[in-house]
Amino acid sequence: MAAGLSLVVMACGQVSKNGARSGGGGTSFAGADTGGTEAGDTGREVPGCADAVTDPRLRYLDSSQLAHELESFGEVTLPAMPVASAIYATEPPPELTPATLEQLAELAKELASRVTTSDEVFEKFLGCEMSDGGAACREKLVQFVISRLFRGREQEGTRAELNQVFDDGQLLGGSFLKGAQAVLELALQSREFLYRIELGEPVPGLAPNLWRLTGIEMASRLSFLLWNRGPDDELLDAARAGELTDDSGLEQQVRRMLADPRAVTGVRHFYRELLGIADGPIEPGLDPALTSQITGLMSEELDSFVTHATFDAPGDYRQLFVPRTWINGTLADFYGFAGPQGGELQPWSLEPTRYGGIVSQPAWLVASSHSLNPNPTFRGFILSRALLCQEVPPEPPDLPSTPPASMPLPATNRQRFEQHASDPICRTCHDAMDPLGFALEHFDTTGRYRETDAGMPIDATGASALLGVWFDGAADLAWKIAQSQVGQRCFVQQWTRFAYGRVAADAAECTRQRLQARFVDSDLNVLDLIVGLTQMEPFRTRKRPDGLK
Repeated sequence: MAAGLSLVVMACGQVSKNGARSGGGGTSFAGADTGGTEAGDTGREVPGCADAVTDPRLRYLDSSQLAHELESFGEVTLPAMPVASAIYATEPPPELTPATLEQLAELAKELASRVTTSDEVFEKFLGCEMSDGGAACREKLVQFVISRLFRGREQEGTRAELNQVFDDGQLLGGSFLKGAQAVLELALQSREFLYRIELGEPVPGLAPNLWRLTGIEMASRLSFLLWNRGPDDELLDAARAGELTDDSGLEQQVRRMLADPRAVTGVRHFYRELLGIADGPIEPGLDPALTSQITGLMSEELDSFVTHATFDAPGDYRQLFVPRTWINGTLADFYGFAGPQGGELQPWSLEPTRYGGIVSQPAWLVASSHSLNPNPTFRGFILSRALLCQEVPPEPPDLPSTPPASMPLPATNRQRFEQHASDPICRTCHDAMDPLGFALEHFDTTGRYRETDAGMPIDATGASALLGVWFDGAADLAWKIAQSQVGQRCFVQQWTRFAYGRVAADAAECTRQRLQARFVDSDLNVLDLIVGLTQMEPFRTRKRPDGLK
């Protein structure tokens, strides 16, 4: 096999362990550099501030991205891919294991065979005609592999190697279609398809330890950030024309992509990563009332909510905490609302003293429930990590695995957790997480609102030292997060991690500070924040590959 294209025959290691609306307008981020500003400033440099240079992780396609990349092959059943968060550090970072790679190899064989069963099937798959002996279809196949499966990545000799694989397959199999099948099998198992390869190249004027991503690599990084899938032809054409290494050309493409309906997929992927929920329906849970129909609708409810908060006017960060949701007749009946009827999800205003937007979205409340009673510690952990960027201390080595058998059982869920948290060994972590979780005690494990627990009134009060506020219930907590600098800074940090693929806390701190200042200037506009992220140097560069000088 030629050197340029190779099957992934073993697990690849990681590189390191360590407001505008859709379509234009708004604050421009063109020309931003890697300097920093103090939080809240609009342009003042932070003396001596420089972003840490880290290796981005070599990221493979996750399950949702792989599904999108294989859409042209029809319905696909994917193997279980290792979970690698784009926002939260995982040590050691997960790899594609030999077992997973073997399953992917079987999938590649099945898909390649599926679209080469006959001339008619192959013609429909590629949109070509075999009337000329297949020459046009062969050329279109090579172009399909490079543009769609390799996402525009073409090295010297790539076409020749693919054509050689075709010739070998045709010779061994005895037909044109066997040659096409061999090319697709190879491509679907290659590093170029399974991994998001970003090597970069040296650029004059750039720091010697940094390389600038090529136009094709930028196209791939942009498309996975904004669409959660590979680039389209227009983006690849812009990359080949050098437009993605130019500030104005890059911003023009980013705004075009944000105005495209596919941007909804990328935004939804971010919020699911943020809340620790896999793309697609959530697990039904233990309560028998949570049918797969209900949890599937809850997933759609969350997706509709974050889509509206991001793309519809005014489209700012605070919309994430507004007491509204999207429900249909089935969900309205389940929640006990006198809500809309019918099967289509519709916007619905909620009681503002009870509900707090994303804080009280049932999808993540259900996904975080592992018993028949709410777990305020785990709920508080998710909120503190996702919305406040609060790092919880690791568990002490002598932490008891279960509460003492003689522990009395008070009446309410909150009292049980308060008694457990009174243990000095447990108190430090619980003090950071439990108050946020207690604010959600009005919501049971099904995400439905309740006034009492065990026949007693719910106590949803608490205080956050990080926020410096007292709160009573989910709605109060949500709005205080929305108005806080802590929450706004965390939101910028989470998008920075998601976009740059660098989860080290100090990897892009100066960039985060500059983005935070501009975020405030844009009146917390989320789309302007996303545009700004793509203009900053950490998004466009990577550490020079090891061993190169």
